[in-house]
This record gives sequence, C-alpha cells and structure tokens, in this order.
Amino acid sequence: MNNQDKKLIDDIVWWIPFRNLRNNIRKLLINNYTVNNKINELLNITDNLNNEVNNIKNINYANPNELKII
Repeated sequence: MNNQDKKLIDDIVWWIPFRNLRNNIRKLLINNYTVNNKINELLNITDNLNNEVNNIKNINYANPNELKII
C-alpha cells in the first residue's frame, strides 16, 4: 500500500469519533484493499496462463520450425 492510498483511508476514517471503531474500520479498509490487490494479481496470472494455453493450442505442429524446445 502506498502513502497515497493510506492517506485516502485515513481521510475516510478521521471523522469517526470513537478511536476503537475508527481503528477497526481502518484495519478493515486496509485488509479489503490488500485482498483486492491479491485478487487482481491472481486474475492477471490467470489471464497470462490462458494466453499461454491459447498460444500452445495455436501451434502448427506440421511446421517443425514453430516448435521451440525449452
């Protein structure tokens, strides 16, 4: 989480008068932000894997020049 995002969360919760409630809501927002970022990372990985699978499906096996051995 960068400073700008942290400041945004602090700006959202600053007006809550009860410190305990304010801190718990801050933690909840930070956890939500973190989980959302992890979900986005996993979606990107899934997209990349799907692209790789599609690339493999599109290989013309009749042309040996397209086969790359890693």
